[in-house]
Amino acid sequence: MLVRGVPLWVGSRPVVRSIALFLYACFLLCAAPPAAASRVTVVLSVGQGAAFEGTAIVSLSRAGGELIGSGSAVSGRTVFDGVSDGSYTVSVDAPGYLSASRQFDILPLSGGAEVDVTLQPLPNTHLHSARVGAPVLSPKLKKELTKTIDALRANDLKEAQKHIGSALALGPANPGVHFVHGLVLERAGDLAGARASWEMALSLDPKHIPTMLSLSELLMRQGQLVDAKTHLQSVLQLEPKSWRAYGLLAFVYLRARAYPEAISAATESLQLGKGQVEGMRLVLAEAYIGQKEYQKAKESVLTFLQSNPAGPPLNSARHLLELAEHEALLGAQ
Repeated sequence: MLVRGVPLWVGSRPVVRSIALFLYACFLLCAAPPAAASRVTVVLSVGQGAAFEGTAIVSLSRAGGELIGSGSAVSGRTVFDGVSDGSYTVSVDAPGYLSASRQFDILPLSGGAEVDVTLQPLPNTHLHSARVGAPVLSPKLKKELTKTIDALRANDLKEAQKHIGSALALGPANPGVHFVHGLVLERAGDLAGARASWEMALSLDPKHIPTMLSLSELLMRQGQLVDAKTHLQSVLQLEPKSWRAYGLLAFVYLRARAYPEAISAATESLQLGKGQVEGMRLVLAEAYIGQKEYQKAKESVLTFLQSNPAGPPLNSARHLLELAEHEALLGAQ
């Protein structure tokens, strides 16, 4: 997805755009994997080994919690290229199913790994949340959607546009097709078109969670905080343990300067994400600074730095640490 910096405010001071840019990138499923030769293929199935037919969000993280990348599994498979050796966790969120995860290792010279994840339906008490009667994808439509996603991952926009055009012709009433079409349009910079495609997907399936999350993030970036919050609250009614929804909600509250609510949502995202969204600690720090709780802000940043000792986020984290210390000194005078 395209990521754009949005000015955030602490009191009357704007926080540099690079902080917001990092926070979006860290949370919103688009971190680039390190250069290496290994490939991770995630294969989703349901009961008794049957192939998963729906749409799911698949995330790959290092054992320490660093998010490597995320994407949509349109036809039951997601591929991550350029993954280095080490220990990893795959996490899957799909509407109508319990969240699932699996740990695995990539050994030197192994060339990668194929990870099978079996999804379990939500228990009876949550059946109202499951999508019913979702259109079945034909083999040809699955193929076109898979090629579209692969082209997006390869940054080949022209190829993605070609295949999503074929998919739209094959499945004009399929919400998953319009969801992926929105991703293509967003990558092309056509945000109005992306929004229209996602709204079309929701008109076909009001409970299509990947679409609700993508539309919420777009609305938030465009400053339509009330609409973004409404969509995210609807996601949480369907999937009460969606750490992505809580994380986006934390951004919405932060932009609205509703600091107590931002702290609550970010804390919930951290608890549910179990190490996959450490960047939320920087959101916590900004919210604590907004509330003039500078010691808590410093603790949040230091905890983040302990689990992320290297990498691009360091400048943003250190800036927040310096800002908290500076504000604390001013407050003590």
